[in-house]
Amino acid sequence: MRKKQVWRGGCIILMLLVYCTVLSIQIEKLMRIEVSVTTGEAGKEGEVLLPQSSVHENEMGNIVYCVQEVAGKFRTEEKVQERPITVYGKENGYVIADRSSLTNDYGGMLRVIVDSSYPVKENEIVEIIPGGENKVQERHWKMVEQIKWLAVFPALLPVWILWCNQILKLLDGFWKHKYVQGMAGGAALVIQAAILYGITGMVQIPRKFLPKEQIFDISFYADRIHHFFFEMDNLSRNPALYREIRYEYLSELCLYGALCIALWLGMVLWSTLKRRK
Repeated sequence: MRKKQVWRGGCIILMLLVYCTVLSIQIEKLMRIEVSVTTGEAGKEGEVLLPQSSVHENEMGNIVYCVQEVAGKFRTEEKVQERPITVYGKENGYVIADRSSLTNDYGGMLRVIVDSSYPVKENEIVEIIPGGENKVQERHWKMVEQIKWLAVFPALLPVWILWCNQILKLLDGFWKHKYVQGMAGGAALVIQAAILYGITGMVQIPRKFLPKEQIFDISFYADRIHHFFFEMDNLSRNPALYREIRYEYLSELCLYGALCIALWLGMVLWSTLKRRK
């Protein structure tokens, strides 16, 4: 009996490792710093105009952070490269720089980081997003769209727990030398991991709503909630936009909150009726 408990414990640890591996991959993607880029505006011959926010200074002089495509584990990724530039002067919020210092090996212009959700550093993998003046509104619209995907997790939790229990029973087939049953359990675990990867991949929370380094930083989320209402208060200066965003938040929360409650109550009712039978 004790050996079987050890076997069952090992299966649970295996399943947890699979889930944690999938979640770590998706969390790594979520935690990538979002940046907006530009290739600059044409100036006089041999010159290019860059926004002042894209040019930085260090002990070596003036530099910019460029984004270059590199081969990743599963797809191409955007990596930050530090690049020294020659600056000729400033004009109307732009920096006049030497064009040749910002061209790639094929003669095209490099993509220079103009703005980022957090400070970037060389060799960091980032995510490129469209730039824009109304970044606060854009973040809130994106967050509204994510509510339905975030609601999937509490909604499916009861079903997920029951499915995990069934997988454990199937994996017991290896213990009982019923290898077909055990293989079925292994296949079900792979399918479950693929579904988890797909669902978590749908979540695209704006990077500003996540901590800089540790995703489970509770103090950050407490502070972020304060800033969230502060941003909404600023949006109230535009009554029509404020009402629209506020309505979308409330309607999405009510809709998917009710869905989660209904699914949980349905699972409780189903479990109760099953026990009575």
